[in-house]
Amino acid sequence: MTQMYPHGMWTDQLHCISHLPTGISMSLSCSSNTVQTVKNEVGVNKRRWTTSRQPGRYIAVNRVWHSGDIVEVHLPMELRTEPLPGHPDVVAILYGPIVLAGRLGRKGLKPGADIIVNERTYGDVLKDEVEVPVLIGDAREIVRQIKPSTGGALTFHTTGIGHPSDVSLMPYYRIAHERYNLYWKVVKLGDVTQSQQHQTI
Repeated sequence: MTQMYPHGMWTDQLHCISHLPTGISMSLSCSSNTVQTVKNEVGVNKRRWTTSRQPGRYIAVNRVWHSGDIVEVHLPMELRTEPLPGHPDVVAILYGPIVLAGRLGRKGLKPGADIIVNERTYGDVLKDEVEVPVLIGDAREIVRQIKPSTGGALTFHTTGIGHPSDVSLMPYYRIAHERYNLYWKVVKLGDVTQSQQHQTI
């Protein structure tokens, strides 16, 4: 199996090796990380076999397989939010299965400060208060105001929904040596002045 991932389209390739033609039904998982607005596609030997808009389901490919057959599974990735269990107004932002982290700068971080050399000083780097924006809007709709950035693959930014400022987003697995946030408080426009206008970490 080969995999092309994660730049916009998650594509898996499965290569069939068989001494004799074999009839079998292959069940392929349609990832729950996609959403119903995008179309997941399965192809066999460079030809489209079927499509599905039902995330979390299986797609059956029932045929006679020969050695050298290639199955491709294309799972388009889109921006989505995932709420913190029990707190629908606190969400993580994901692109397909990729968790996006908000970049909060390097305030109070000197070179090497985030390297743990003594367990007794482990928490020292967290003592500085850092402003964490809240996001304004509906938790299910804020992705409409998150746009791709030109700073590199899989980078995004909020547009007009961050308070007191918008935020840049990048894959959590790529962020290092800077402060970041993963879960965001979402408030309605009319509630901004009544709620805590910013968080600190």
